[in-house]
Amino acid sequence: MHILKKVGTALLVLVFVVIIAAAIGMWYIFTPEKLTPIVNKQAKEYLVCNTVIEKVEPTFFGTYPFFGVEITNLCLTENTKASKTDTLLFAPKCFASLNVKSYLLDGNITLDPFLVEDGYLNFKINSLGHSN
Repeated sequence: MHILKKVGTALLVLVFVVIIAAAIGMWYIFTPEKLTPIVNKQAKEYLVCNTVIEKVEPTFFGTYPFFGVEITNLCLTENTKASKTDTLLFAPKCFASLNVKSYLLDGNITLDPFLVEDGYLNFKINSLGHSN
C-alpha cells in the first residue's frame, strides 16, 4: 500500500508539472504577437484566396478538451484582379484545433474542429458546377 501511495503521488506531481508547463508555454512562448504572423503566413500558403487575420491566440482551458487557436476577425476574399471582390467568409471569432497526430504522422494539416461564431459565408457555384 505504501508503494501505491508513492506512485500515485508521483503521477499527481507529473500531471501538475505538465499543466504548469503548458500554461507557461501558452502565456510566454505562444503569444498572439508571435502566433498571428505565423498563422497568416501559413494561411496564405495553403489557401487560394486573400486572407486577413487580425489576431490569433492559443486556447485550451476555455475549450477543453481541444487545444487550438482562437482567431479574431478572419476575412477571406476572392483572389481576383477586379476592383470589387466578394467576401467569401467573415467571422468575428472562430476556433481552430490542429490535429497534431495527422500532422506528425502524415504531414497533413487538418483542422478538427473548425468552429465559426456569428460568421458570414458567401458560397457560389458557377455554370460548370465548381464551387468557390
